[in-house]
Amino acid sequence: MDKKAWIVTSLCTLGMLWYLFVYAPEVQRAQREMREKRLIEEQAKKAAEPAEAVEGQETDPQEIPGEAPEGVAASTPSAAAVAEENLVLKTNDEDGDPAVVFTLTNLGGGIKSAELLQHISAFDETTPIVLNHYADHPIGALSRKLGVVDEQGYQVVSKSDTEVVFEAMGSDLIKVQKRFSLLEPSAPGAAYRMNLELTLTNTDTRNYSASDYYLYAGAIAALKPKEFMQPDYTSLLYKDGSKYRNRDVNYFRKKESKINYNPVTEELQWGGPMNQYFVQNLCAAEPYSSQIWAQRFPVQLTGYTKEQSAGHFGVHAGIGMPKISLEPGASVTQEYELYLGPKTLKALKEMGRDSETIMR
Repeated sequence: MDKKAWIVTSLCTLGMLWYLFVYAPEVQRAQREMREKRLIEEQAKKAAEPAEAVEGQETDPQEIPGEAPEGVAASTPSAAAVAEENLVLKTNDEDGDPAVVFTLTNLGGGIKSAELLQHISAFDETTPIVLNHYADHPIGALSRKLGVVDEQGYQVVSKSDTEVVFEAMGSDLIKVQKRFSLLEPSAPGAAYRMNLELTLTNTDTRNYSASDYYLYAGAIAALKPKEFMQPDYTSLLYKDGSKYRNRDVNYFRKKESKINYNPVTEELQWGGPMNQYFVQNLCAAEPYSSQIWAQRFPVQLTGYTKEQSAGHFGVHAGIGMPKISLEPGASVTQEYELYLGPKTLKALKEMGRDSETIMR
């Protein structure tokens, strides 16, 4: 082959490499962004349209994340018939300065938000960071279907400066009691920690068994647009036995309208969504075999326009509970510790089970 042929061959090869590794990826990226932009616009359009109920047609719970399950017992009013009641628990840091304002709600019986008074938004430098801001449901809400979060109205049976107790009766005659309580102020990171004691009681005359209870872990997104340049900043992280699983927001891009992550865990210890600086973590008192569901969703970032937020996503998730088997009149209690706050090594390490791994 002469010199001219070599030059032509080399130029063709370089052109092909440039197309494969430079031009084609850019085209694919632009196409992906356009698809995600159209998805956001379509979802916004659908959200603005009134939903039409079709008689005799059931809705797939995986199609509409956040849809409350039907079948609430007449003795316990549904969320639509119960006025919302917000209750506040406040914590201080080790120096006695105000740290967190936890707002709990009787609709779903959980933590609606956690306002971190000592962590200010970078956008306006005056507004505190609020965890679970992007969620439609409270942390600790129960669900019986994959991706479907319960909005049942609970009664507030007890309230103090350090504890709130919710109670409700389900359509299956299972009485649910949730006791949210603050830790002793002397515990490391106590300002961001809370205990959840969940008790299920079978009030029916028949045996009861279920393996599809989930606890909602809430929703989270990046704090500002540039953090989306690092997709692993916003993710679902959980510990299964000795293994750590981290699924970032881009892991969920395959199916926008489906729950697309639902692994079976052999020994679930803790898990929840997180961004670069903050985490919403549920830690079980005792490990157990269960499942987790997770899904990403489009968000408009606080303080930013829709255009600036285009293509940005958050993550929300549900942590499965162990299988429940109850004879008539029997009860079972499951205990969790919640951490809703900054990624602080000392506080996370105090929770045990290598929770400091969240710092990675």
